[in-house]
Amino acid sequence: MELDSELPSDMLEVKDVEENLCDRNDILLTGADGFLGIYLLNELLCQTQSNNIYCLIQSSFTDVTDLLKEFDLYTSYSIERIIPIQGNLSQHHLGLTDAQWLHLCRNIRTIYHCDEIVNYAAKYEDHRLVNVNGTLTIIRLATMKRIKTLNYVSTLDVATNKMLNGYVQSKYVGECIVQQSHEQLRLDEGIFRPDTFLSSFNNKLFPEILCLYF
Repeated sequence: MELDSELPSDMLEVKDVEENLCDRNDILLTGADGFLGIYLLNELLCQTQSNNIYCLIQSSFTDVTDLLKEFDLYTSYSIERIIPIQGNLSQHHLGLTDAQWLHLCRNIRTIYHCDEIVNYAAKYEDHRLVNVNGTLTIIRLATMKRIKTLNYVSTLDVATNKMLNGYVQSKYVGECIVQQSHEQLRLDEGIFRPDTFLSSFNNKLFPEILCLYF
């Protein structure tokens, strides 16, 4: 875990930056098919004027528009700005084609990274591939072709410094490498530590993980 908390040597400087890229303000959102992600997508639709919002989702069967409807968040303007892309944090370049990867590198201005694996009973090694290596891939994306703003969603448990389980450990490591990317690569970043998620006032839907407690 200690070794994972350091940026790899090949990421200690910004490479392959292109000048005079088109002045787009597109957004990449990971985890849009999750409980937090779908609400974050709704807020981005309501509060930003971005050209497009790319939603990285794992399953080709997931319809983000249907999720917005399920959570009573759907509005008629939603579809036009949402661009779903199937990918996986555990894979090289998020499992995208070279053309897709390059397109995101050149056109994305802001990233909201909230996709993760959450299993309080699993070890750090079980979370490492997605929560740590996946975050490294997101940082690579954030520093290629143009420097982007990266908003990283962690967990309030990191603030306790108790490292209670493998999940919290993986989020701590994620924070470390995001912070280093700011210090060494001048990446604009924000780290957010939400607490436990409950049902919205608008509906009675709960995060699946809360089913373990009821």
